[in-house]
Amino acid sequence: MNNWFKKHERLITIIVIAGFLAGIVWWSVATYVSSRTPVTTSQNGNTLRKEDSVLVITKEGIELDYPYWIMKSEVDNITQQQAQIYQQYYGQQLDPVFDYLTLDNQVVDLLFDEKIVRYYAEQNDLLPSDEEVNNQINALVDQYISQYKSDESNWNNMLQYYGSEQNIRNILISGLQQTVETDLINTAVKDAVAPTSREDALAYIEQNFESIKNDYEEVRVQHILFSDEATANSIKEKIETGEITFEDAASLYSKDTSNATNSGEIGWIKHGQYEKSFEDAAFNGQVGEIIGPVQTSEGFHLIRVLDRKIFEKPEDIFLYDDVYAEVESTVQGQKYDNWLSNYKESENFGRNYYDTKLMYMYELTKAGTDVERLEELAKELESIVFEGNEISMEVDSDYLAVYTMVVSQLMGLYNEQTTSINQYLSLSEFVDPAIVSLGLDAINNKLEELNAQSTTDESTSLSSEISKYQDAKSYLSSKESLEALGV
Repeated sequence: MNNWFKKHERLITIIVIAGFLAGIVWWSVATYVSSRTPVTTSQNGNTLRKEDSVLVITKEGIELDYPYWIMKSEVDNITQQQAQIYQQYYGQQLDPVFDYLTLDNQVVDLLFDEKIVRYYAEQNDLLPSDEEVNNQINALVDQYISQYKSDESNWNNMLQYYGSEQNIRNILISGLQQTVETDLINTAVKDAVAPTSREDALAYIEQNFESIKNDYEEVRVQHILFSDEATANSIKEKIETGEITFEDAASLYSKDTSNATNSGEIGWIKHGQYEKSFEDAAFNGQVGEIIGPVQTSEGFHLIRVLDRKIFEKPEDIFLYDDVYAEVESTVQGQKYDNWLSNYKESENFGRNYYDTKLMYMYELTKAGTDVERLEELAKELESIVFEGNEISMEVDSDYLAVYTMVVSQLMGLYNEQTTSINQYLSLSEFVDPAIVSLGLDAINNKLEELNAQSTTDESTSLSSEISKYQDAKSYLSSKESLEALGV
């Protein structure tokens, strides 16, 4: 299979794209006529059929009724929106076959979770009333209309295009209906299943204090940039004696023209935005203190701290409502994700796909690095993609795309296996068995010790010893990888 794929990879890609373009032409001229009996009606009065869904959610193996179907139209609408956003932000088009299949699969996962949450809300009387939904929609529409009207020229163009303010409102109401209802459901369920206490937040803060400090600490500073240290010291003395103000000194002497006339103010800065020497000085300074001269690659700085948001201990986070709100949201989000995962498993929800191509995409995602399962998928798809030893010219291009992705993933894993085998065989010839016998944990500890020692000792013997331990580590790592693969 692998040799055939490598030989015909380009042909497969050409056929996939050709099939996709043919599908567009067919879709644009054909009208789908069906004799099937409709099975249900959506809230907006449209007739829906299971056969037009991507999948139907099951519980204990039994298919649920609408709205627990994921309709193809839902997936298509969201995928097109995401594709437009991608194009807007990155200036690139999505690949018409491979990217869209991947995005469709992600959208289905998203909708699956949303509908599971809706099911919980329905079973636990947490669905919002029509009045709640309408009130939220109207509030948002009023907000959007107000923003549009703030630009008179733009608002007049909108009125000319859409005819009236009411028409604009109706369009906004229609577009917001599903989003607002889903948001209200998610909020109600999240508050019910993942309440977050101050104790929960504090435990999270204590475990992640350094990363929180790095993400949220900030200081508001002014600076004056000089080309030499002597001038910086001279001006610092004049500022401290009151001969000149910091603001006037910035205007007269600073080499940083971007803020010299603005009292030298840089504004709020976070960790990682400036050179380490500048950052350390600014974050360790007290409000009103003149720090420096501090040398950077730009020159010598005098720095004055105007305000600071610094956390000395975990409890300090509670002093800042904006930071605490984000921490609380993160903690609640983690609890909610854990609940959802457990709920789906405990209630035995499942997927009955009506779109086989997306079923295979889902199976590909689930398989991950499981070579055996990927090989099974490849064989299943071969029965669809091939007629004898040749590609079927009638096969849907999406099946060819999924098959290509499955085989590409397999080839990558085969290459990783080959690399591990070669590394294992190569190292086994000269690795030190005495070091290997120590085990990975002891080897890692020894490497930390040796690397720390190397900062002051650059001798050849030390480098040689580090190399021996690195080889033993690589040897054991490759051995574990092979054992995990059953080799």
